[in-house]
Order: sequence, then C-alpha cells, then structure tokens
Amino acid sequence: MLYTEYKLAAEKHIKTCLGIAQAIDKLNALDNSALLVSSNKQATLHNMFYMCGYVLESISTYSVYKHYGWRPNRNVKTTDHHFSSICNFSFYPSDGYPYYVHEHKFQTNQFEVLKVPFGNTGVPLIDNSVSVDIDIQILFNIWKPEIRYHEANRNYPYLLNSHINFNETNILKFINFTNQIYNSLIQIVG
Repeated sequence: MLYTEYKLAAEKHIKTCLGIAQAIDKLNALDNSALLVSSNKQATLHNMFYMCGYVLESISTYSVYKHYGWRPNRNVKTTDHHFSSICNFSFYPSDGYPYYVHEHKFQTNQFEVLKVPFGNTGVPLIDNSVSVDIDIQILFNIWKPEIRYHEANRNYPYLLNSHINFNETNILKFINFTNQIYNSLIQIVG
C-alpha cells in the first residue's frame, strides 16, 4: 500500500459524510425529517461516525508519511529504519517504534506524531491550544471496535459511560470537526 492511498481514502469518506450531512440538513429544513425512518437514521448516524474515524485515521497517516518524507512509490508496510528513527513511527508495532499505523489507534499514534511538527498550527487535537468541545473529544476517543463494529442500528443512549448521546446533533458536529482536521492537514502537507 502506498501512503498516497490514505489521502484518497480520506477524501472519499469525507465527501460521503458531507453529502449525507447535507441531505439530512435539507430534510430537516424542508420538515421532511420523517423520511429518514428512526431505525435507518440510527444506522446512518453510526455509519457516518464510522467513516469519520477512517477519515481521521487516513488523513493523519497520510500526513505523517508525507511530512516526514516517505517515498511515494514505496509500500508503507515495509520497514524503513531511517524514516522511523526520525519520527518514531512505522507500520507495525513489532518494528519497535512507539507509534504505528497497525491496529487503528490513530488517536494515540498518528495524532501524537503530528503534535511534534504541527503543535502550533491550529489543527484541533494536534495543537493543544485549540479548544475542542468535550462531546467531540469523546467521540474522537471512543472510535474503537466496541463502537464501530456493533450493528449499525444499535441505539447508544450513552456511549461507553461517556455521558454523550450518539445522536444527529453530535454526529453532525463530529463530521464538521473531521472536515476541519482534514482540510487543515491537506493545507499543511499538501
């Protein structure tokens, strides 16, 4: 896999999320929100949350590889100790570096690596001076298998004892947050 494929995946998923969010907004504005039946609506919200996590993982992975100079035609699953020694990042945890792609833990891997070069760039959750709504922070941190791989129609009154509702308002805010990070990182790394 080439690191540039992460950028393509992020772009595809954010466009899908934004398109669905726009459709929900239009249905609400036209007072046709009943067209999105409650069981389908919960499934839609779950899938939007699911895709946002992949946007964040993909764009942050792309940004690490791009910023630290990974060769565009080299498979990211190969070990490059020179690259990894610069950023302490590799694909597999077994490579011996503290940060890695494998296992989908972008919150504690890619985002931590990006804090070093981009800690003062205004990117939420990378620049600690940027204030982030607590509900958004919770959604960011709970993007884990316990949530993302449950059935799509499962209702989450409160997510993992976090006291946040998995509802339209929070998911739409999370999409906007994801889009902000996506756009900020694209502007920085290209």
